[in-house]
Amino acid sequence: GYLSRRHALPPLVLLLGPVALGVIELARRAGSRASRTTAARRPSGFWIGLVLAGLTVLALPKALRDHRSEEVAGKRAAQWLQSRAQPTAALAASRSKLGYYAALEWRPLYTQDGIRPLAVLQQEGVRYLIVEGEPATQPEGAFLRELHRESASGREAVVFELVPENGSGDS
Repeated sequence: GYLSRRHALPPLVLLLGPVALGVIELARRAGSRASRTTAARRPSGFWIGLVLAGLTVLALPKALRDHRSEEVAGKRAAQWLQSRAQPTAALAASRSKLGYYAALEWRPLYTQDGIRPLAVLQQEGVRYLIVEGEPATQPEGAFLRELHRESASGREAVVFELVPENGSGDS
């Protein structure tokens, strides 16, 4: 389906030991070189520990924040769409994993300038859109029909069907 940081991090954890040993060796060599020239100006272990503790405290808010709760509405919307969508249709969404959850081929919904033109999405075979975010962030278009709405953790995800220009929707 999709590959994200959480899939790549577990194998990278195995590299932490050798990297830490390399850092320790580099620090030892740099320390021995520095001790020869400026032995009196070497920081004490207390100050080094204090700096490391400060860096850890600064990183805690991000580590403790439940960032996945922001994605719950989109995941639920995609799972709702999975059993209802035409299997040959494509899905436009902000994240590729929504295509995975919906079991549909994914297309990017956004460009740097905002939502991609609906006509372009339709040419690419897009039939469904999932728009996530604040409740007011919805695309404009005469050929969009709202199918489903999910809310979770103050976020909202809306499933739209991109109806062909002739107006016939086969859902």
